Amino acid sequence: MSNNNRSVIFTSAVIILSVIAVSAIILVAIFKPNDTSSGTLIIGLLLPVITAFLAAALKDLHGAVNSRLTELIEITRRDAHAEGKLDQRRETEDERQ
Repeated sequence: MSNNNRSVIFTSAVIILSVIAVSAIILVAIFKPNDTSSGTLIIGLLLPVITAFLAAALKDLHGAVNSRLTELIEITRRDAHAEGKLDQRRETEDERQ
């Protein structure tokens, strides 16, 4: 599974869990207005799960950015090397003339 697919899955999971948490808290507030422990329990259960999904998504994002930066650095190095070779070739041709 590619990093992009995993990021979509993690983001979707965070959104879905957030909607579930908000819905559950609203329902508890409507049906049990004096019961604050249920809302606290819902937040206490879902918040660590949402945080774990966000951490996993950030880890994937970090890996994707690092691999792209490594690729960019390698392309830049090859380009600079090739440009140096062309400059060297031009200088030797100018010296011959």
